[in-house]
Amino acid sequence: VPPLSEVTAASEARRRNIEIHSICSYADDPTSNTGLTSELPEMAPRNHQSYADHFGYRYVLHSDLAEGRENMEAHYSKMMMSFIPSREPFDRDESQVVLRALETSPAIEWLLFIDCDAFFTDFTTSLDALVDTFAPEESDVAFIVAEDSGGINTGVFMVKGGIEWSKDYLRRVSVAPFTTAWDQSQFFWEAVKDNLFANASEDFSLPKQIRFVHQRHLNAFVPPASVDWMAYEWQPGDFVRHFAGCPWQEKPCLTMMKETSIPLQWMKYCPECAKETSSMPERGATNVHYSLWKRTLAEAGALLESSRMLEEEKIPSRRIFDICDLTYAFAVCAEKHIPKRKREELVKGGVPARLLTYFIEDPERSTKLTVVQLGRLVWSTAILGLLGKNEAAKAITEALRKDERYKELSGKNLVRVAEALKGVSQAHPGRRHLGDRIMGQVLRQRRDLQKMGLLVEGLRAAGQLTVVNSVTQHKLVDLFLKVIIPEAGTAELLAIPRCLDSIKLADDVVFEEWTNRFVSALTDAHSDSFLADESGEAAFGETLRSLSRLQVGPPGLTSGALGILVDRMSPFIQGGDDGHVSSLSTRALTAIICAFRSLGRLVIGDNPCQGMGQKEIRENSAKFTKLLTLCYDALEVSTLSSDQLLQLVSRTASIHTDERGLLRGVRIPREHLDRLRGEIMEVSMETAYPPEDLLTLLKTCHLLGWDKSRVCEAIVAESGLSRSILVRSLPYLRLDGSQSPEAEIYQKALCSTSGREAAQCLVQVMSMEGDVPRHEDPTKLLRTLFKYLVALPLDSD
Repeated sequence: VPPLSEVTAASEARRRNIEIHSICSYADDPTSNTGLTSELPEMAPRNHQSYADHFGYRYVLHSDLAEGRENMEAHYSKMMMSFIPSREPFDRDESQVVLRALETSPAIEWLLFIDCDAFFTDFTTSLDALVDTFAPEESDVAFIVAEDSGGINTGVFMVKGGIEWSKDYLRRVSVAPFTTAWDQSQFFWEAVKDNLFANASEDFSLPKQIRFVHQRHLNAFVPPASVDWMAYEWQPGDFVRHFAGCPWQEKPCLTMMKETSIPLQWMKYCPECAKETSSMPERGATNVHYSLWKRTLAEAGALLESSRMLEEEKIPSRRIFDICDLTYAFAVCAEKHIPKRKREELVKGGVPARLLTYFIEDPERSTKLTVVQLGRLVWSTAILGLLGKNEAAKAITEALRKDERYKELSGKNLVRVAEALKGVSQAHPGRRHLGDRIMGQVLRQRRDLQKMGLLVEGLRAAGQLTVVNSVTQHKLVDLFLKVIIPEAGTAELLAIPRCLDSIKLADDVVFEEWTNRFVSALTDAHSDSFLADESGEAAFGETLRSLSRLQVGPPGLTSGALGILVDRMSPFIQGGDDGHVSSLSTRALTAIICAFRSLGRLVIGDNPCQGMGQKEIRENSAKFTKLLTLCYDALEVSTLSSDQLLQLVSRTASIHTDERGLLRGVRIPREHLDRLRGEIMEVSMETAYPPEDLLTLLKTCHLLGWDKSRVCEAIVAESGLSRSILVRSLPYLRLDGSQSPEAEIYQKALCSTSGREAAQCLVQVMSMEGDVPRHEDPTKLLRTLFKYLVALPLDSD
């Protein structure tokens, strides 16, 4: 077995063009008990893509097997899929489309292949570092694979591009006759056969192009394979965890796979952050994240106190790098799950602030960070609100400018740093200088960023840091017309107006091209998925915000982008070619309406009307109202399901009554409100809606001034209704002294409340409209609350 090696840090002076490839296609093969229902294609690509994004590598996922091998396991296609692209018609399967696309890219220097049951577990070691360690520039090494007790395991291997030897080796492997251990026998035979029967007086040696490495560096196993095969068993810190011999059909194996597919730093500090979805309500999930991080950061703070590492270590060590990882993991979770107020509470005087101070005290310390670690530190400090201070801004900008380290940024790391630097004051002298350089890096890496779907985001982020000159503007026009708009997916298409607004690109031809693509996407036969969820609605809302600010056309002859889009969309919304039926589907019309809700949402410091005069605000309100009216006119409300109708009604209430942000002055015609009320009142609420939906409908009726008796009757009729629903209903009730369904909900809420909920109930009672009954119930509520508070321990939260 090869000895353990110390993986050297990758040379940051030169970053290679490396790609990661995998096949997640499971033929129904009885010999290996794999079938078409495997969960691996859902798990492994997320892990592989996360690692690739982390270091800025391109990830290519193959879903089709090689021609003639469709009924064989994926093992027998990997050498063909991994074949370094050439102009020779070597393989002719559909994946050749991907390979031929790679021919137009800069030559691949190295390619890593990873099986679908293998997961990256070390997000600190780059592929560049592995190449620097096992295939330095002066060597002839072109194929790197892990040696195990049975020879080699090709679940993970690296092959060098741009040389004839690699292509010839993979050709020979693909036709090798030995398949005892699947493709591994083929790879192994072609690696050893030339020297296997050489002069017996000489020690056996591998060809100089082939390097066997220890499993921990490339391909570590799990039980039972590690035990049964007497092979190396994965340990925390190893590069890849490979489930060879541990099929996903076995429950323990599947459980380990699900755990391993998540980056370890999240599982280590906050298991809840690692979950793709959560069954908990949003408020409950927020409290879980907050509690986990409060405990974790407290433990980390105690460690810093006891070890005094930040005071005693003049040069950052592995322990301090671990604290950097923890801070980054906290920032990732906080951005998504922890409100700003609670986030500030956790940050104040805690681990993130102390870590930043450590690097501020001695700028030389930041030079010991890899460019990935530095980028993560910059992004984390911005997310946690620490970058606005002068000392922090100076330290961060100096660290990036020193030795021109900003040139080493790439991929997601580059985009995140650009976004983070927005937190540096515009008056800071280093921001503009660095902004120009960051924009230059985004443009230089435009091909790679476009492949990763990050180019639009990168241009937008960099555009916030600098003023784009006329020469660059001409280049950007060409880039948008020839590459970005034609190749844009849904997310990029919605993000383009925000990008144009950021870089102040007012070219009318570019905007016309975007408008055509956008309208085409909306009217496409498959457009139902275009704005199919809340994230899509929010993205379209952000698009509308950007359009309200954007002016297009030559200087002195500019026009509002929003008005242009509304005029362009109007004929498609009003009717198709026959002039009667809208070209937009019911789902698309509903999604457009629902997206307007986000225009009223504001975060601290956000002012979408900034820079607009009263006249411009009124004009935008008129355009928004026109677009909404067109959508309501074309929408066949009677065709909506009860759930779709509820969503539309609740969003309508938010839009019609919200006076914040860009919704100021936007009004929905009364005829459409009456039509919606008539439809929703026809629904059998008791059977159509669960309690939470009934609460949403009650709030909607309250906002729009509709009669609430039908909704209240449905709530009262619910059996086993939770006290929380009753209490949260109180602000939307109006009591007039009669024995109405609203009064019955009020009575039930007061009678069923106890303990901590008594406080919430009291607050809700005080917010009610109308005359609250002046009898013993509120007094009883106060007594219940007082008893609960007296019983609490002194140290209770």
